[in-house]
Amino acid sequence: MGSIPVNFGEAAVKWPLASDEPSYFHIKDFGAERREYYGLTVMQNSAAGPLSVSVAHAANADALVHALLREFVLDIGWVIPLLVMVTLNGWRVGDSKCI
Repeated sequence: MGSIPVNFGEAAVKWPLASDEPSYFHIKDFGAERREYYGLTVMQNSAAGPLSVSVAHAANADALVHALLREFVLDIGWVIPLLVMVTLNGWRVGDSKCI
């Protein structure tokens, strides 16, 4: 079995063995962006034998919002100068109406 990302497995291998009851954890400065995570680990039976399953989420509620906003800005960033040019070229100096 493995973990994604690999460095999570390197951290989790040092923890006590999981049980049928969820074991909660808190990780600080994890990953490339050095974020903080909260999660839980629980033992599940599988065909290969007992399996430790861990699930975590970013502690900062804005992590998803930040990623979505960044993608949005990158996707529409090229449109803004185009709209400014069209808007400025559509008005004549001294004219009160748009062409």
